[in-house]
Order: sequence, then C-alpha cells, then structure tokens
Amino acid sequence: MCPASAANATAAAAPASVRTVAMTGTTGLVGTALTARLQRGGTNVVRIVRGRSAPGENVLHWDPASGLADPERLSSVDAVVHLAGENIAAGRWNDRQKQRIRDSRVIGTRSLVQSISRSRRPP
Repeated sequence: MCPASAANATAAAAPASVRTVAMTGTTGLVGTALTARLQRGGTNVVRIVRGRSAPGENVLHWDPASGLADPERLSSVDAVVHLAGENIAAGRWNDRQKQRIRDSRVIGTRSLVQSISRSRRPP
C-alpha cells in the first residue's frame, strides 16, 4: 500500500471522537501524508519534534533518548502516533546501519511510552 493510501485508510478508520493527535515523524514520507489527511478531516495534529520550531507552532519537544520535555501536554491529546526513526533508505544495510535503525525505533518508542505514562491523563 502506498503512503497516501495508508494515510487515507488510517484517517478513515480513526474514531470520530479523536480530535487531537500527537505525532512523531511528521516530516517523513508517511508522516507528511498522514498529517495532511488528518488535518483535512478536522483533526488537530500536535507535532512531536526534536529540533527548533517556529513561534506559535503546535509542537511538543522531545529527545528520543530521554523523552518529552513536557509530558503533561499529552493530557490534552486523544491519541499518539509514533512514526519517527532512522531513515531505512539512507544507505547500505551494514551491521552499523542495522543497529542504528533498530535503536532509533526501540529507544524512541521506549522513551515515548515512558513520557506517556508520566502524563496525568494519558491518551
């Protein structure tokens, strides 16, 4: 399934009660398409980002190794989508690259789950 089709299927399957989604990986191939689709459907997307953001942007800052800077902000979201990780097309899959791909998913997911568990009202 192509990313645009996946985004359409995911958005169509989302419950009507989901109004705010926090999402990592919003600048990637799937994340870009899914963000646009959700926003077109009226869902507020809070981008979870590693770097700087423009003033007024609806973002949460995080470090994949240590978690969200302010996990309490997750109390206002209905769902979290985690798409961040090492680019799988960024080079040959030697042992070092395979480890980076694995670590980016395991460490990032673990820190995000820990941040969610520290929220007063987890999504």
